[in-house]
Amino acid sequence: MMTSSLLHLLAWAGLVCWVLGQAWFAEVFDRPACARQARRALTGRPAPPAPMPQVAMVSSFAVFLGPLPLALFGPALPIGLHALNIVAGVWGLVLTVLLLRRREPEFVRWQRYSRGRALATAVHAVLALSMVCLALTS
Repeated sequence: MMTSSLLHLLAWAGLVCWVLGQAWFAEVFDRPACARQARRALTGRPAPPAPMPQVAMVSSFAVFLGPLPLALFGPALPIGLHALNIVAGVWGLVLTVLLLRRREPEFVRWQRYSRGRALATAVHAVLALSMVCLALTS
């Protein structure tokens, strides 16, 4: 029988996998585009910056803030798993906020913070899948 805490975990795990796809899509396609934009800026022909899509921002914040209510109201899992999940969430949240700062050109921000944010999301995905496996087997 599915409890509400298990449903919360499954919904969060699905969102994490979706954001992981977004993050690595950005690594494969947007990061090289930012490198091209950096080269264009060095030659004096900068392209206008494209803002981070609202869907990506909202889903990223949901993924990185999700471990807190999951630890409080989610299924009973080892505390170390919840602690790692919260640390990865804080790491990803800080990098997302740094990515959204407007003090630096966008291509500089993408070059500095994008890969770490994608890695934080990958850590979340591994933790989410292990949490789902543990919750379903216990």
